[in-house]
Amino acid sequence: MKSHLLLDIDGTLLRRSLEHWFVRYLIMSGKVGIQHLAAGFTHVMEWPPRSYRVKLFYLFNQPEDLVAEWIEQAWRSAIQMHLFRGWSRTMEWLCQQNFEIILISGTPRPLAQPLMEYFGLQTAICAEPEILQGRYSGRLLQPHPRGVWKKKYAIDWLQSHNHGLESALAIANDWPDRHLLSACQSMVVQPRKRLRKLAHEKDWPLVVDPNQADNLIEAIQRTLNKPCK
Repeated sequence: MKSHLLLDIDGTLLRRSLEHWFVRYLIMSGKVGIQHLAAGFTHVMEWPPRSYRVKLFYLFNQPEDLVAEWIEQAWRSAIQMHLFRGWSRTMEWLCQQNFEIILISGTPRPLAQPLMEYFGLQTAICAEPEILQGRYSGRLLQPHPRGVWKKKYAIDWLQSHNHGLESALAIANDWPDRHLLSACQSMVVQPRKRLRKLAHEKDWPLVVDPNQADNLIEAIQRTLNKPCK
């Protein structure tokens, strides 16, 4: 029987976020400019404001196939290099331990696809872009997986596969992830001050240097030997 690992992306698998490096690539390569950003934000803004509805304003009105090309180019030239080196061997080890790895992140799903292919992963719970007539609207279809929403989507996915959240292992790095982490067997990667403090209180294993696979694997092993708190 497979065990389930709910694995964050941004700040956990790589420095900063996929979206940070992607938007930086778009701007630095001249594919989007300040005028487009301003026009996109103005177009998708609504009242009352809801952050997920303007999440992808920088892609407003861009063709889906063109964005796919940009994502592939950005992955090769500006994103892949920022992955923490320790994860490649750790992913192999996790597969040997019969883990089913589910990426769970506010990253837009198309942007997560090259990462899934790189690690050979099949499942991701991600932000779902709204695409109308083959073009990005600049909005998401539903609230992006962050905070309590990340926990809700994880519960929904696991229940749909006849599993519970309490038996899953979660790995993340950011304060909003505390909702998910508190409901699972959990460990944290390079957390900031508030999450580091909570990790100490909860006795969650903590990885300071995810470039070292031994650090990641040892922390996962310690996590699995601790009861959920």
